[in-house]
Amino acid sequence: MTKRMVQIALVAIAVLGLLAVIFVLGANLYTEYLWYVSFGATVAFWAQFMWQAILWFVGTAVVFLWIGVFGLWQLRKNFRIGYYIGLCVAALFSAVFAGPWLASRWVKFLLFFFYTPYGMSDPVFG
Repeated sequence: MTKRMVQIALVAIAVLGLLAVIFVLGANLYTEYLWYVSFGATVAFWAQFMWQAILWFVGTAVVFLWIGVFGLWQLRKNFRIGYYIGLCVAALFSAVFAGPWLASRWVKFLLFFFYTPYGMSDPVFG
């Protein structure tokens, strides 16, 4: 095989892998949506989805910017394009894992910011 064919095969495998991940995540999301619809609680589904999406984007952006800014500060004297590309790949790789980690803690986030003071009854649950 030529080098060009190997590159095309690698790109095709990457695209198929990405499509498989999107399909699995979409199927999971749709199944969860149908479960909430069966109980008539689509508002709860969209609230959960919205907070998870917001926290995912915030977590990804914060980690990407933190690593990127810190790395660029370290590279300010010895700047090479190879180091910059490696830094961007490392920041993106770390951010991809930090976003879902923060999004999975959406309940703790809401409990922290929308708490009920001690000794008072919750307006929804009594």
